[in-house]
Amino acid sequence: MASPHHHPLSLTTRLMLSYALGSIVAIAATGWYFRSALMEQRQQESYELLINHITSLRNSVLENADSPQRSVESLLSSSARDPLHSIHGRLINSKGDVLFTTPEMDRLSLSPPFPAHLTDEQDMQIVKDRRGNKSQHDIYWLAATIAGIDGGNDTIYQAQYVDTHLSDWLKTFHGLWLRATLIGGISFSFLGWCIARRGLRPLRQITQALGKITAKDLNERISTDNWPREITALASEFDRMLTSLQQSFRQLSQFTGDAAHEFRTPLNNLLGATSLALSKERSPEQYIALLQSHVEQFNRLNRMIESLLFLARADNSSSGFQLQQVDVGACAREVLDFFSAVAEERDIRLQVRGEATIMADESMLRIALSNLVSNGLRFTPHGKKLSIVVERNDQHKVIVSVIDSGPGIAPEHYENIFDRYYRLEKSRTSEGAGLGLSIVQTIMQLHGGKALVDRAPGGGAVFSLVFPS
Repeated sequence: MASPHHHPLSLTTRLMLSYALGSIVAIAATGWYFRSALMEQRQQESYELLINHITSLRNSVLENADSPQRSVESLLSSSARDPLHSIHGRLINSKGDVLFTTPEMDRLSLSPPFPAHLTDEQDMQIVKDRRGNKSQHDIYWLAATIAGIDGGNDTIYQAQYVDTHLSDWLKTFHGLWLRATLIGGISFSFLGWCIARRGLRPLRQITQALGKITAKDLNERISTDNWPREITALASEFDRMLTSLQQSFRQLSQFTGDAAHEFRTPLNNLLGATSLALSKERSPEQYIALLQSHVEQFNRLNRMIESLLFLARADNSSSGFQLQQVDVGACAREVLDFFSAVAEERDIRLQVRGEATIMADESMLRIALSNLVSNGLRFTPHGKKLSIVVERNDQHKVIVSVIDSGPGIAPEHYENIFDRYYRLEKSRTSEGAGLGLSIVQTIMQLHGGKALVDRAPGGGAVFSLVFPS
């Protein structure tokens, strides 16, 4: 059974959820910070309340020396009835008898962990706990000694303060906190959705523009007006890619037409000559001449097929490409030796100047030099010179130049002369298929270099192979 297709969330939805999650985390963290800060402040206020309470009891004993116990009992009763800060306590003499207690202290079901009772010269110790408290209020306990109540003996005073207002405030705060988090999350989700929709509008426009582009119509371009910098860069790259594709399609169409014509010419020659030979009886010598002309046409077809296969292999893979140390001067002399018979027949002098060693595929280097020398010999007049010059420039790059003495090449051809099937002659009936120089450029690209063309100082053309350092 086929599994259901998984549809990933859109970019707008992801941004919206990111906004929502970020807002919820921010509101929750802010609320937690304020809650912790207020809790700490409230605890400090409770400590100060109890300390001030003990200080008030001691001052009351000093001020009412005639009846200290009565004044303390009155102060304890009024503190227990305070609606905002109800403090309950009890007095215990040195024998352990309870002298006075507020009603709330008697109803305390759990014996509190009172700290050690300290004198007025010592810092107060306050214990905070929630044990035995169903309402989960914060309870503070304190114990201190108060002198001058029980016939001059020290009296232990134990106090209890239950912070009921903090619990009520926390319940209200938690409710508000939760509502603020939910409302903030929903609000920021909607806001994030609006921002994402507006921010991603250029991407939708790019998608619409790309939907109009087909293989038959590559003239459409993406507008980059008033777009963010990142989107503008993306659109510019798309336009550059479309321009490159349009040029590639144009070259492919031209290449297909040129290739068809180049194959059709020798095939028509073969077909016409064969039909003419079969139209009537021929002598053996005539059949032999016909077969010899066929061999020339077959060789021409074979050269074109080999060239196309080489370009196809070079375009799709560099397998079989092996770099090794190559003596360029020796390789150039071997190439010229191969063409020496043709040069001698036309009284063309061949020479090599310079030496260098490079990392290259020797067989491909021979092919590149052979194509350039063959091309140069075709245009070099009788009695002139063709040279191969090897040199190293200031950037330590090796340059191998093939210099002929022909009519040269006009600058307007420099840009396209290495294209496939490009020829200087307008007529397609001229010699050659127009693949030799494109093979040279392909070989140089495999080596990480490039092929260049220029006019020779004394007339003629200079084809240079620039190898990387």
